[in-house]
Amino acid sequence: MTVSAGAAMAASKIAFTSERDSNDEIYVMNAADGSNQTNITNNPGNDSNPA
Repeated sequence: MTVSAGAAMAASKIAFTSERDSNDEIYVMNAADGSNQTNITNNPGNDSNPA
C-alpha cells in the first residue's frame, strides 16, 4: 500500500493507492483509525496520485 498525504476527500478521510487487485487503484479510508477502506476507482489501468 502506498499512502499519499495529498488532498483528501474530506478532513476525516485519507486518499491512498493500493495494488491489492494486481494494479494501482485509489482508495479512501477514515483518517482516525484506517477503517472503512473504500475503492473509488476500478479499471484495468493503473490509477495513481490521489491528489
